[in-house]
This record gives sequence, C-alpha cells and structure tokens, in this order.
Amino acid sequence: MLHTRRRALVAAGAVSTVIVAREILRRLGRRLVEAVDPVAPSPSEAMALLEPPLTCADVEAFIREPKPTTEGAAKSITWNTDRRPTEFSVVYIHGWAACRQEIAPTPQLIARALGANLYCHRLAGHGRRRRDGGPLPDGDLLLREATPAELFRGALEALRVGRALGDRVVLVGVSTGAALCTWLAATRADVAALVLVSPCFGLGHPLYPLLKIPFAALRLLPHAVSGPVRAAAIALLLGHTKRVFQRSAEHARFNALVYPQAALLHLLDVLFSLERLDVERIAAPTFVALNERDGVIDVRRAAELFHRLGGDHPLAGKAFFCCPVDEGDGGDPHVLASQMLSPASVDAIADAAILFIRAHLGRGHGLERRRSAAELRRGASFGPFGPFTGLDGLARPFPF
Repeated sequence: MLHTRRRALVAAGAVSTVIVAREILRRLGRRLVEAVDPVAPSPSEAMALLEPPLTCADVEAFIREPKPTTEGAAKSITWNTDRRPTEFSVVYIHGWAACRQEIAPTPQLIARALGANLYCHRLAGHGRRRRDGGPLPDGDLLLREATPAELFRGALEALRVGRALGDRVVLVGVSTGAALCTWLAATRADVAALVLVSPCFGLGHPLYPLLKIPFAALRLLPHAVSGPVRAAAIALLLGHTKRVFQRSAEHARFNALVYPQAALLHLLDVLFSLERLDVERIAAPTFVALNERDGVIDVRRAAELFHRLGGDHPLAGKAFFCCPVDEGDGGDPHVLASQMLSPASVDAIADAAILFIRAHLGRGHGLERRRSAAELRRGASFGPFGPFTGLDGLARPFPF
C-alpha cells in the first residue's frame, strides 16, 4: 500500500513538473519571439508616434489619402461643430479586410448622441483600389501593406487624430479594430470609454489554438527565411487563397472577400502579441457587444478578457451585451451593429452603447437622441430586442 501511494505521489509530481516546465518554456518562448521580432511598438515608440499633438486645423491634411482608395473607404472626419474640438471625440477602427462602412451607421449614431466630432480610420492595406481601377478592394494589398507594425501604427494615428478632435476620446472598434482599441486603452491612460463590437482576441477556427505557437516560433528564423516558410505552411494547411462568402453587392464593395491566405499571418502576429495585454490596467468604462454563435472569433477568450478587464480599477464600469441575431433572416453573427450585414441589431447596440457612455461619462441618462429619416425607415427603433430604460437591463449574463 505504501509503495502504491509513493508511486502515485511520484507520478503526480512528474505531471506537475511537466506542466510547470511547459508553462515556463511557453512564457520564455513568447518573450524570445517578441524580443527577436517585435510587432507592437514600445512605449517610447508609441509616445513618439503620438507627437507632436495635432490641431483641428491640421487633421484634414494629416489624414488625406496619398494612395487611391475605393469609394466610401477613405479616412473620414464628420464635424459636429464648425471645425472646433468637442468635449468628446469618437474614433472608429474597423475590422480585418473591411473598411469604415463595416458597422455604419453605429459610430455616427454614437457621435451624434454625444455631440462629438467623429473620425473613421482606415487601416493600412484595407479599402485600397485595384490597379486596374476596378470598384472592389484589392485583397492582395492586405499581404503587402497590412503588416502588424502598420496596424499598430494606424491605431496610434487614429488616437492622435481623436485627441485633436475632442477633449476626451471614445474608441469604437469592431473585431480586429476592437482588439486594437483595447490595446490603446491598456497602454494610454487618456481613453475616455471603449465600445467593442465582436472583439477579436483569438480566432474561432479550430486550428488556431494548435497553430498560433508554431507560426510564432517560426518568427525566430531570419526574415528572409521565416516569411516564405510561414507562407508555404499556411498555404499547405488552408490553401493559397482566402475566399469569403459574399452576402450582398455592398458586402463585396466594402470588403476584400478574396485575398492571399498568407495575409492572415499578419493578423495572427497581432493576436499573438496581444495575448500578453494587461487588460486589468484599463480604467476606461467598456461596453462589449457580441453574439455567442460568432464563429469568426474565440468567444470564450473574449469573455475571459471581459471578466479580467479593469481589475485594477473596480469602479470602472463595464457591460456585456449578448446580442441575438436572426441568421435565418440574413443576420451576420460576427459583424453586428451593421446596416450592411445585420441591420436588425443596429439600433439595439447603438442605443445600449449610448446609454452606457452617458451614464459613465456624466452626459446624463436615458436615450435622448433624435432618429433620422433613415433610421425611421429601418423599422422598429430597437429591432427585435425591446427598449433599454436603464443600466439594469444592459448587462446580459454570459450564455456559457
């Protein structure tokens, strides 16, 4: 009996040692990858990219597009005032392979309700016109231009513009844009509030947990070797070309639905870098909206981060809105709050986000915004969800 118990203790100790050693190696490996091939800017680099401060007189020249973009995709400022700063500015960052039209008109509704100037950013490589002059976005440019460094740089550029447009910046992001907004809030203390729609902190593809570490480890090779090797590996596993189902003509017009599979390596590197993000540091009130049936993102990962978010600031408010979507009626469980892809969810999410922001930033309570003719034509004010009358109806329990 004693011998059996001793063997059980030895076995348990061995298993524990292996688990601890694996975790140590994983952390050391991550630090080594980020030291050899850093993708996110260091604090000093980020500070330099935010300087010197812009003014309202500078911003339109600053965001002027030097390269041709598709119609409706260019960086855009919507002034609430006569080119003067407002108390709040709203900065919107779209998701991967999309453009500023992705969740329109939700950012516009939020900005209008807050009386805020609005800046809609365009991430590098997105919404770019084809060389042949065709109306659809050039997906090949995602591989060449949407590098991790440029995506992080673009997020900082968006914040720099937002600082010029308003005294306090409210960040609105969807999917990859939501992850970049979270990074900004975790590294910059002057973000007033976050609105995150379907935040992508990990992919929902079943191979993602298995492949993220090997693909990151390949970054330890020299760039001349790692690039071709990683591109060949992802092509072998997933094919050379990524093709997204076209839901409508508008969907194809504003999104790159066909692009090299290797472009996803940029996204993988961004997500890998953000896994060490200290979300407990975020002091900004945060509103999250997603659908539990979203297959594009890792919903459980998003929920885990939401639970940890603002842990160092227990008084910082946060709310989680689990938004139902009628997929049978054409609703997209990933691109919520979008007139283009999930119109029934626009008013529900916009109104909930506005109520949340007003309650936490001292802008009064209730839903006081006027509805435009376009909103009235969409039908019921709140889609199928019913009205929100207070914060008690805002935070929904997790469905898992």
